[in-house]
Amino acid sequence: MSAEKPSTFRRIARALVHRALQVGLAIVVVGPLLIACLVARCITKRRIGLGPEPLINNVHHARALRLQGYDVTTFVSHVYFVTNEFDLRLLRWSPFNHYALFLFAIFRCRILYIYFNGGPLAWTGLWAIEPYLYKLAGTRVVAMPYGGDVQDFNVHDDVVYRAAYLKDYPDFVRNRMRSRRKQVQRWSRHADWIISGCDWVNYTPYWDTLMLAHFSVDTDQWSVPPPEEYTRPARFTAERPLRVLHGPNHRTIKGTTLLEKAIATLRAEGCPIELQIVQRVSNTEMRRLVRQVDVVVEQLVIGWYGIFALEAMASGKPVLTHIGPELERLYIHHGLLENDELPVTRVTHQNLVEALRAVAANRTDLEAQSRAARAFVLKHHSLAAIGRRFADINTTLGVPPVSRAGGEIAR
Repeated sequence: MSAEKPSTFRRIARALVHRALQVGLAIVVVGPLLIACLVARCITKRRIGLGPEPLINNVHHARALRLQGYDVTTFVSHVYFVTNEFDLRLLRWSPFNHYALFLFAIFRCRILYIYFNGGPLAWTGLWAIEPYLYKLAGTRVVAMPYGGDVQDFNVHDDVVYRAAYLKDYPDFVRNRMRSRRKQVQRWSRHADWIISGCDWVNYTPYWDTLMLAHFSVDTDQWSVPPPEEYTRPARFTAERPLRVLHGPNHRTIKGTTLLEKAIATLRAEGCPIELQIVQRVSNTEMRRLVRQVDVVVEQLVIGWYGIFALEAMASGKPVLTHIGPELERLYIHHGLLENDELPVTRVTHQNLVEALRAVAANRTDLEAQSRAARAFVLKHHSLAAIGRRFADINTTLGVPPVSRAGGEIAR
């Protein structure tokens, strides 16, 4: 125990010093930033900015908006292993980079798409006044969730999900829920437009646009592999078993252990099935792996599909995932989804073994699921489909799309 205390004290000391430096720097720069906002308000600008969270969603959203005729820049303050395909990278290891990104946003962007954890100033001592600075600068803000920025179990408590979250992120649940609630309240009040969807509706108190999910997929990149690259056998055998792919970024939340147990049960029965679990690989590598498998199991806990499911579906792969009945009812009720339109196999830990057994025994029509899956993505989550929704929002906020040389607006 004594060996751990100095480490704990050092962490606390570092956090206090870091916070003090943030506040001190904020006090120094707040005056010049106010002046900059007043100047930026007088500048004509039409660019759309997406950032600073380094999510691959923003890469696809930028392509979707460019198809609609917008000038778009993606910008980030840090990067993950998934992709680094962003236009502007000013990483947060330098304390001034947050402010540099903020200046880019107010001087170049008429509309800023951010997530609920905030814009470039979210990691500075000026996080609380960031919304007011955008209003002063004349930059409109669209806030949308991605999951970890809004999930709050004091707002909506799915005890199964909470138990999984506690397993994967115990410190986050214990220490960050209060600040998360405040950031949702802040941007719900001050953003010019709010998008919600997915299971995020459980945590976002207000929205202007409801979508199945704002995820967009480049269906040219994620496409059905040709026969010479992948062929589904007429029946699965020990020599050519059913290939199942699972790509968890959070093992408990995605139900990875439950899937491993289900596969072990089936293999003990002699079922021709194999499981490939892939973590922390680039989006390019994941695309290659998806093209080689027969089905994808996405998750067993959350209650709605995510971008990995959509990427697999765009590649013509049948997807098994958990779908919450109340969420499906919501989207059908609001006309975003037809009855029985969702082309996934609905699974929980209770029926997973039987669902996989049925696939391996050819009791399900994988070819029909493959066609329906890609058609669903083309209809609801292609670059053109999501781009149109975003273009409608931008037009409402005063920035309609314009044709650009060398291209046509996607309709």
